[in-house]
Amino acid sequence: MGCGRFCHLPSTKLLRRLGNMADDETRSRRSWPKNPKVLSGMLRRLSPALRTAGVEVDFDRDKTRNRNKTILIRELRSKAQS
Repeated sequence: MGCGRFCHLPSTKLLRRLGNMADDETRSRRSWPKNPKVLSGMLRRLSPALRTAGVEVDFDRDKTRNRNKTILIRELRSKAQS
């Protein structure tokens, strides 16, 4: 995704990046998130399964006056790497 081992972005930017990576067929599917709120909801529901697969998804608000929502996605270290 171009973020390395972690990615900390507003959901609008994350959806844009994912859209740039996906092909037209994938983006035209009914299951593709149409807006950032839908993407956040999908990630919230998938977060337990993603954690099992070694990816942690966290939701936060930035420190600006607007308190924009951000999503933090990071690769979890396996016990063998610790």
